[in-house]
Amino acid sequence: MIQATVHCGRFRTETDIVDDRLIEGSIVDQIDETMDFLKKHTNVRFIITGKPRRDQLWDYPLEALRGAVVNAVCHRDYGDTADIQIKVFDDHILIWNPGFLPYGVTIEDLYRRTHASKPRNKLIAQVLYDLEIIERYGSGIQRMLDACRAAGIPEPTMAESTGGFLITFRGAKGGAAGPSTVKAGAESAPSSRQVTGEVTGEVVRLLHVMQGEMQRQEIQNVLHLRHEDYFRAAYLVPALKAQLIEMTIPDKPRSSKQRYRLTEKGRAWLRSRPGRNLNDRGTAGRVGP
Repeated sequence: MIQATVHCGRFRTETDIVDDRLIEGSIVDQIDETMDFLKKHTNVRFIITGKPRRDQLWDYPLEALRGAVVNAVCHRDYGDTADIQIKVFDDHILIWNPGFLPYGVTIEDLYRRTHASKPRNKLIAQVLYDLEIIERYGSGIQRMLDACRAAGIPEPTMAESTGGFLITFRGAKGGAAGPSTVKAGAESAPSSRQVTGEVTGEVVRLLHVMQGEMQRQEIQNVLHLRHEDYFRAAYLVPALKAQLIEMTIPDKPRSSKQRYRLTEKGRAWLRSRPGRNLNDRGTAGRVGP
């Protein structure tokens, strides 16, 4: 199949491309060579722990990236002539494949610990299973989410976009690939992506409606937002990443009892806004129990 290709690019900006590669061959070759490209353009630190071999700490967990690549190759629409597209930026990675989610499967379903598996390409899925590239149907997304949580970066966002399925990874330390070595226990320099005075309009809206501890759906209702994937990508994850809000149960991100509240940093940011204070957040009130 001529259309069965992966197009990888390293971007400084949307228009400044510093590396470009079109990967063809078998599906296994595509997965392996795509991972080689991602590793080439992802920062890695070597941690000296005193063990015979030094530990490697990647900006993005390789298990999660590989899971997203396998997902794209396995579940793409092979009737579509578009390539799988991988875009590596300084502070995020986009992995897009042609083909929407199967009928009856939603973005919200993918975040659940267990969900129905409806492989678009059963023969390809079976080959990958036989080769032990995938373990069992329906488990890849959860392993990807778990790997990101374990690495201390935000969960990737998932969305149906421009005729296909898009996974966005954020949370790397930024910058072009270049290894460095640190000793275990040494403090890292502050990330260049730590929050500054610049906060997106969506995050500003979120901060101004926060009152006490609120569930995700409560916040969405107050903001009049219907789609969870958009709310997570544009509002919730950026606010968490900027440490302006926090989870009440951080070790169980998907708990049904999970709520969100302002951090001291978030309250300080609100106090710093001219004409605003913690009791002046518009007329929107809390809904629900």
